[in-house]
Amino acid sequence: IAPHYFRINGLQNIEATEIYQDGHIAKLDATANIILQLAQVTQDKYIVDLGAVSGMKALACAEEMNNKGKVVAVAKYDEQLRHIEKHSRRLGITCITSVASDPVNFSCSDSPDIIIAEAPSSELGLLQRKPDIKWRTEIDVIRKHNNSQKAMLQNAAKCLKSGGVLIYTIASTEPEETTQIVDWFLQQHTDFTKQDASKYVAQEFCKDGYLITYPHTHKTDGVFAVRFMKQ
Repeated sequence: IAPHYFRINGLQNIEATEIYQDGHIAKLDATANIILQLAQVTQDKYIVDLGAVSGMKALACAEEMNNKGKVVAVAKYDEQLRHIEKHSRRLGITCITSVASDPVNFSCSDSPDIIIAEAPSSELGLLQRKPDIKWRTEIDVIRKHNNSQKAMLQNAAKCLKSGGVLIYTIASTEPEETTQIVDWFLQQHTDFTKQDASKYVAQEFCKDGYLITYPHTHKTDGVFAVRFMKQ
């Protein structure tokens, strides 16, 4: 999928290996790796990871920058923050600041270069490993998440520096949570433009300028992502 990344099947014994415990390797979901390619992380950037959850993307951003830059990982729950801090220590990463906050309502005044906004969703893209989702997802659930998705993008748009990059990503391929949200955002924010994903990641992961993966095609979760630039 990318240089210096190795795709393996099964993680049962990885954490028991010496190279893992000594911080020489880290785990990263395949789709998270592709999203980082879309973000084009380079050294000395200021990056905000909204909705860090496991912190995989925040940790990978710090690695891509050789620990030279600033990463703010925003997570809602203490357990998520402890996970990020634990693996930062294991990997020898010092440039990550973890913040306890609701990622949907998070705002800052110091103008990040890149914001990766992983919005709450129906998670219908995760059906392959969470089959029970199909029994508890109704249209009202999607509509409820739409409000959170829009609020997160509104706040991120205010924070981002001019010329900065905003990545909107979501574990769904439903139009109500993906392309329709993009159309709404671009109508609200004429100072943002959508950039063609195929300029940053392999064509096999792209469709109509978006990054889209499907379980049956790519053997990954179903994920959508779009790259915006603030003019």
